[in-house]
Amino acid sequence: MEHLSGVQKLVFYSGMISLLVSIYANFTHREKWSVVFLLFFGLCFNSFVASLDPFLNIWDERFHALVAKNLMNHPLKPTLYDIPIADVPYNHWDSYHIWLHKQPLFLWQIALSFKVFGISEFSLRIPNIIMGTMLIYAAYRSGKLTVNSRVGYLSGLLVSSCYFILNLLSGRQAVDHSDFSFLVYVSLSVWAFIEHLHSGKKIWWILIGVFSGFAILCKWLIGFLVYFVWFVYNLQTGDYKRFITRKMIYAGLFTLAIALPWQILIFSWYPGEAKQTYLYNMRHFSETLDGQGGEPFYHFMMFDTIYGSLSSFFVLLGMFFMIRRSADRKLALALFSMIALIYGLFSNVATQMPAYTVIVAMPVFIGFASLLDKAGEYLLNLNLDIFLKRLLFLFVIGGFILFRFDFKSMKDHHFSRGNPDSYSSMLVHNREIFKSLNLPPNTAIFNVRGHHYIEAMFYTGLPAYHIIPDQAIFEALKQKNWRVALFRPENGEIPEWLLNDPSTILIDKQLQGYHD
Repeated sequence: MEHLSGVQKLVFYSGMISLLVSIYANFTHREKWSVVFLLFFGLCFNSFVASLDPFLNIWDERFHALVAKNLMNHPLKPTLYDIPIADVPYNHWDSYHIWLHKQPLFLWQIALSFKVFGISEFSLRIPNIIMGTMLIYAAYRSGKLTVNSRVGYLSGLLVSSCYFILNLLSGRQAVDHSDFSFLVYVSLSVWAFIEHLHSGKKIWWILIGVFSGFAILCKWLIGFLVYFVWFVYNLQTGDYKRFITRKMIYAGLFTLAIALPWQILIFSWYPGEAKQTYLYNMRHFSETLDGQGGEPFYHFMMFDTIYGSLSSFFVLLGMFFMIRRSADRKLALALFSMIALIYGLFSNVATQMPAYTVIVAMPVFIGFASLLDKAGEYLLNLNLDIFLKRLLFLFVIGGFILFRFDFKSMKDHHFSRGNPDSYSSMLVHNREIFKSLNLPPNTAIFNVRGHHYIEAMFYTGLPAYHIIPDQAIFEALKQKNWRVALFRPENGEIPEWLLNDPSTILIDKQLQGYHD
């Protein structure tokens, strides 16, 4: 904890105290207060985790941060290179001028946060902090309505303590903000469906459509997943006339009203880039892209990484208890079908990424919570004093949750800045170099090693490239009244025509990091 600031320690300990109060309140049947303190714990711990990395993480947070920063000035024109002044090829998603690699909603959220709270690594993650707290509440309500209030509470507790999800929230896990927003909006759409089943109120089927549309605007067509759950639920009625209901169609119209305008806009304004992006995204199904291959059982092998050690041994047992103990077995079976569909679908996709299946985390956790609830009933039925039984259950659940936080991995990953060869030290070092550069406005930065030109653009506001410019690029820049700033190559070899030009700015500071 020696690397933590006073504010970070205050937030951390406030969260831990709130967690203990929440668990105790739940065991003493003060449900309202247990949920209030659980949400406050989630807000605190999400904030704590989001504050741990004072730099932009490499894959893919730095790209998302840069595009969101550029969106502040033109919300309907997503750019990676906001000022593409050098005539170099833009042939991949990591070097486009117009950046359509991801749907825009989560980027707009970050841009809004930058506008309100200022541009920083922490404000970059504020939308995730808020949505992460919403996810805890959605898991609580969904578990409560699917099984019972204890399962609801435990579902929220499991979501709030999932180390993999916390890494998505903080930008450390690959694809970060995009996948985290996708997880939250898919979960919110399923929560709205569950609320709709129990209340029948109009607002809930409207929210199904809204949240599904938001999910699509984070990561495309899997955002329709809630309609599969809805269809499977209706299918179990046996009445073919109810398989697709009028409310389902109305909700779908809300989804389309939210998701379609952006697709129409980009094909109207940026047709070449939009077509190229769509074709590239389709290739994920048939080709291994960006070196992200895997075995057919890749996602099943990732289960313990996402949900915690040994969780793969208990998932089917958890699903069994969720279905068996649910007051609405059609709903429980529909949630189970959601998990089966996603794992079946992505197991047959050529490009494999760890977070592809995390969108079904909420029903998975409801299953685990159902299993824990059954175990809790066993403990509470022991022939012991009621105080001792509660204390024993508090100890078991509290220890289990604290274990799930994986503080050792958190310490190894986030508190390693004392090691000069560590990931964290490398990115802190580079950040300080980029922020210290005091370059004229019309300057392009070259020879930024690897993909660290992305951070260079974020921190300096200037275009940056990993190449050393050839003479044609150099002369073209001079004609546009741009200057060249060059990180001195490690081998010391600089073209003579570049070295002898008085307008060239040599940067003698040495960046650390990866060359690719």
